[in-house]
Amino acid sequence: SEASPTSAPESSSTAENSNSCRTTLPIKIPEEPILAGSEDVESLEIMSERAVALLESRPITGIAFRLAGDEWLPWLPSEDHRLYKAFHKLQVNAFGQDYAEQKVLLERLHEAANEDVYVASFDAIHRDDDRLSYTLWIQGITCSLPRAQFIVFAYEDQTYSGLIPWEHVVAAIGDLMQDEDVYPVRFRVTEFPSEQQRAELLKNALAF
Repeated sequence: SEASPTSAPESSSTAENSNSCRTTLPIKIPEEPILAGSEDVESLEIMSERAVALLESRPITGIAFRLAGDEWLPWLPSEDHRLYKAFHKLQVNAFGQDYAEQKVLLERLHEAANEDVYVASFDAIHRDDDRLSYTLWIQGITCSLPRAQFIVFAYEDQTYSGLIPWEHVVAAIGDLMQDEDVYPVRFRVTEFPSEQQRAELLKNALAF
């Protein structure tokens, strides 16, 4: 199936943040879940600080979840919330660990199947007291891309583009990205965007 922004692990502050979903947020730690009301800023701040300390030993995940009906969904405060960066950094770190473990397994599978696929890493950079996730789409080879906030084009001459928002890439060239039906989600790309497509996308790029 074609790539879709809604399949991303990076959760957004849309449907799952509606008023109908106001319950609690657990960051799951073995034997010690942390709960806070989604509108209780003071408790959320304590929650994020405790999570950082507890995740240093035997973590399950640093991702916060919100109960929407009968389903727990990944949650982030809105981007203008003063605790957004704290929770977002926890989430990026958690997905980084998950993708790193998945990368090892997928590389073994591709090697055993004699498949020439580059399993791209889920990386992050520090920017404005936050962590921005990105992945490399490399020219000339088949890549398996993790769902990150940004995509960076890596050219055959070993130069790189800026950070292009994932949603913009999907909107423009999502037909080149095939869902691999794995978790964490990945997208297979066998064709590099044309020069014209790249030029249009780079209008929205951030410095890398």
